Amino acid sequence: MQKNRSMKRTILIILSITLIILGFGLYRTFFFPDSDSIIEYYTNNEISHPETYLLDCENEDSLVIRFPLLKVNRITIAKGFFKFERNVDKNNFQAIINILNDSTSYDWGEITTFDPTFNMIFYDKDNKMIGIVIADKYCGQASFFPYLKKQKWGLFRQDKFNELKKLIDL
Repeated sequence: MQKNRSMKRTILIILSITLIILGFGLYRTFFFPDSDSIIEYYTNNEISHPETYLLDCENEDSLVIRFPLLKVNRITIAKGFFKFERNVDKNNFQAIINILNDSTSYDWGEITTFDPTFNMIFYDKDNKMIGIVIADKYCGQASFFPYLKKQKWGLFRQDKFNELKKLIDL
């Protein structure tokens, strides 16, 4: 009798854990923001080149092209396998946007295959996704959508990346 009760308890625990994992998987699949649409829309095959960098930055500045392209109402950070989102403090928005738009925040580092550990997602007042940064919190490599030439090849200078991580509480 005791053995039967123990077996039922074990099955119940395994079933509960399975349902929890399945629930998290469904959450990630159906409720995490669809970043594919913004990535596909803003994918730019032209990357920045050292030879034309200054001219490219001048062109972006003269056209007032900034990241993200619209006014930000909310920034979220999503990290981990299930990509649970949390909001960034509104008081830090301007400093974050300044770092992302400052050409001195980036180095001419070689683009590597990096392991994205977090997404920084930008929303407008209508809760529409207007920008996304997919980054590796260890090496400082990132992909930007939309991409600007001033972001060079997506490698943050270490001091600027540490400042950014502090602002987003990472």
